[in-house]
Amino acid sequence: MGVLYADLRNLVEHFRPVSEGKRVLTLGRLNVFLHSNEITSLRNLFAGDIAALSFFDTYRWGEYSERLFTDLFKCGTVESMDFSSYEGATHVQDIQQQIDKTLWGKYDLVFDGGTLEHVFNLPVALANAIRLATVGGLVYSNSPSNNLSGHGFYQFSPELLYRVMSRDNGMEVVLSRIGIARFPSVERTSKHRVYDVVDPASVGNRVRLLSSRPAYIMCMARKCAEIELFEKPVLQSDYGRKWRGAKLSGKRQKARYIFDRLPALLQHLVVGFWEVYETSPLTSPFYHRVW
Repeated sequence: MGVLYADLRNLVEHFRPVSEGKRVLTLGRLNVFLHSNEITSLRNLFAGDIAALSFFDTYRWGEYSERLFTDLFKCGTVESMDFSSYEGATHVQDIQQQIDKTLWGKYDLVFDGGTLEHVFNLPVALANAIRLATVGGLVYSNSPSNNLSGHGFYQFSPELLYRVMSRDNGMEVVLSRIGIARFPSVERTSKHRVYDVVDPASVGNRVRLLSSRPAYIMCMARKCAEIELFEKPVLQSDYGRKWRGAKLSGKRQKARYIFDRLPALLQHLVVGFWEVYETSPLTSPFYHRVW
């Protein structure tokens, strides 16, 4: 996927205020994909910044991302890590294997623009991404979420990212957002619809996604502490509630009582229509439109 307009908007919100002189590592040597109308919007965000405006003047579709981080965000060091040397990555390294410990805690931003879904041993790759970040630094990912089966090995859910990027692993989610594109090559369309998505644990419910178009999930998390990763098992939050013996609220108990007395066919219809409502970003209370 590379670096998209939505990624830049997220970085402007949460990274730009502190980005000057910072050290960046991209997973894969990433391309930048910006449409002309997106560049117009970004010019307004970077108004008065001569270097940033010069970047937009000379930008070429699909160029590598180093200049973006130095010109727009004034970063001091921009490096890349890839399995192969074919795109000239700074570090040739399989991220699902042990990483040189001299790189641990070195980077203020570890940016994944669509690499992790291509890595088979995902838990190891996620742990390495976290280890590469310094305490106080950010780990950012943009990964397939829905209707992109076959793009990589995996499609990601909010549940996965919220549970991995948790206090149990020394992390804290800064933002979790879903982008809705038009084409399977999501970079081919501009100004996607973007929604904030809640933590399933905070609402005591599975946060699922039903969309007619391709969707990707963006997550930014801050590293709060350097601790041993995955010492506690990463568990899906709704199962955790059940295993702890959490009880339904009075309102839900009443709804369950009524539901159990409906005919079976009507039960199926009620559940089916409720699931469509609850899983669509257009209607679900778990998704909130950002832009």
